[in-house]
Amino acid sequence: MLRGLIVRIFFAFPIGFFRIKPADENYNKTIIKIRSKVIIRCARILAGAIWITLMYFVITYSGISNLNTVIAGFLISIALSQQIESAAMEVTTTHMRIFISAWNTVLYIFAKRKRGERWNEIVEEAEMLWIHPQIRYSEPMERLEGKLTEQQLMKHINKDREEMNYYKEVEDNNESKIKFANHAIEYIQIKLNIHDKIYEHQQRLGTYTYVIFLGIGTLIWLVQPF
Repeated sequence: MLRGLIVRIFFAFPIGFFRIKPADENYNKTIIKIRSKVIIRCARILAGAIWITLMYFVITYSGISNLNTVIAGFLISIALSQQIESAAMEVTTTHMRIFISAWNTVLYIFAKRKRGERWNEIVEEAEMLWIHPQIRYSEPMERLEGKLTEQQLMKHINKDREEMNYYKEVEDNNESKIKFANHAIEYIQIKLNIHDKIYEHQQRLGTYTYVIFLGIGTLIWLVQPF
């Protein structure tokens, strides 16, 4: 998470400007397990620590007698810490989107080769998840779809099933596979709800609020001292 935050802070512009595509799309398994309240709380603590650090430097090097510098530093520090909080949550939602997209793709490929009403329902539920604007078909799995055998899919599922909080081995029979698929759909939907809560909180921070703090702080800093 920390590495992703640093990348977004210092390299977001060149990556976006030159349209550099990330080398891979891995997700942090630890982040996926964390509850939304914990993630939001950690982002706020990080933002608070940044704000305190910035204010410490402002007061240490300018003192408290120069009010326009202190007030400007206060407002600019709020703007920067707010952006840090937003960036931290963006890192989390990015990991969650990759996780959901990858597993939903696996489940879709796994289910659509089967016959039966419940398998058809699972395929439809997986397709419904792609209606979400930020969940997409996993490109690596898409390329491999025609090449993957049932045994390879089963091997992948049993190897990584604990990521889905599923600890019983999936056996090579329809009942065991259906049980896993039902659990996987429910688990993906739970994670999507958590993703949406974090994303909504990130959006509530807004862009204009931080710009207002930054703009006012800069103007105060530029005017004559009180």
